[in-house]
Amino acid sequence: MTIEEEAFQKQRPDFTKLTAAGFTKRKRDYQFEQDFMAGQLRAVVRVDFTEHVSGNVIDNGTGEEYLPLRAVHCGPFAAQVKAGYIDLLGEIARRCFVSEPFHGAQANRLSAWIQQEFHDQPEFVFKKLPDYAVFREPQSQKWYGLVMNIS
Repeated sequence: MTIEEEAFQKQRPDFTKLTAAGFTKRKRDYQFEQDFMAGQLRAVVRVDFTEHVSGNVIDNGTGEEYLPLRAVHCGPFAAQVKAGYIDLLGEIARRCFVSEPFHGAQANRLSAWIQQEFHDQPEFVFKKLPDYAVFREPQSQKWYGLVMNIS
């Protein structure tokens, strides 16, 4: 899983908020650029129209991509860069993404329909399986729905 996939999991972009958050609309996507780490590096984040998020970090001194960002084992400076980039992605998520309870679009559509029709929220009752949820009948507390990830 990429840094971007991890930062934006269970979230989808609200395209109406992207330009207000500093994104520029292009032919195939929206793009956001911002310097960080005291101007040493530039983050470039793209959101395409299929809601896929990707990004790069560019070294402003050389103009090349900062590759240690994606390394599994990295030194202290690369760890600082990664933390700064993740913070920036988190800020983008707060400003222009919508949280959803499940990973899959179909499960999220079903959850929204249940909420609209029956006013019931998913309950995440399994400590060892945090992505699994149940829907309960409010008075009897019996389950009438179970959402789980099956590979």
